[in-house]
Amino acid sequence: MSNHNKRRSISVVLLSGGIGQRAGGGQPKQFIELNGRPVISYSLSRFCHWLDKIEKQDSQFRCGNVVVVGHADTLNETKTIINQTVPLWSNRIIVTIGGITRHGSSMNGVAAIQDCNFESVILIHDTARPYVPMADLDSLLDVFRQEQSLQIASLVTASTETLVEAENNKLKKGLDRDKVFNVKTPQALLGSLKTKFLSVTDRAEFTDLLRWAEIQNEAAQLVIGSSLNMKLTYFTDFQVMQLLLQQLELEESKKEVYGNQQ
Repeated sequence: MSNHNKRRSISVVLLSGGIGQRAGGGQPKQFIELNGRPVISYSLSRFCHWLDKIEKQDSQFRCGNVVVVGHADTLNETKTIINQTVPLWSNRIIVTIGGITRHGSSMNGVAAIQDCNFESVILIHDTARPYVPMADLDSLLDVFRQEQSLQIASLVTASTETLVEAENNKLKKGLDRDKVFNVKTPQALLGSLKTKFLSVTDRAEFTDLLRWAEIQNEAAQLVIGSSLNMKLTYFTDFQVMQLLLQQLELEESKKEVYGNQQ
């Protein structure tokens, strides 16, 4: 058996089936442009680049499948963006139709993965989060590297605000922010859970993988990540993210210039 096949596969499911009504712009938010690029392109380039790095450098993990889950009406547009953004991956990426709910789309994406066994790791990411630091992806994978029995993990950030629980806009009680976290993506599950994940009927309560884990009595590990991993929901989110991406691109260009001068 080759060393390639001995390594555990990592597959990525990119959810891109939202309609983005709250964001405005008259089109699904994954196709709205940020700095001249559609939102979905950032996730495509980020995860494909990360998987390329793992394939070349990691002794325990290797690249599995990348699955993009889209709306039936926009699959052709999605494929065009894939070809333009990651042309070397265009024949390797699986494109499939999403479900009625976010969890239904996650199920369809996981079902489309072909390179998977009990030790494989499957990441599920919302493309409405265009910026995930590479270090966060590494940290998420590292918890599976360190604890092979771990089955579910998710990026989160610590809460920095005072939080309260309310009912009908009336205060009920304050919450201990040291015990409350903001859930991010990607989230990850072990291949050994794939059959169960696909066999449990979709429910409205399954808003994300952690909620599914809670209801199914599955343990999950929280991995602290970056607060820059923002979800684009409202128009103002796009404005903030555009400024962030411009700054990050400026910093990267400075690194290249200074690196070439050394």
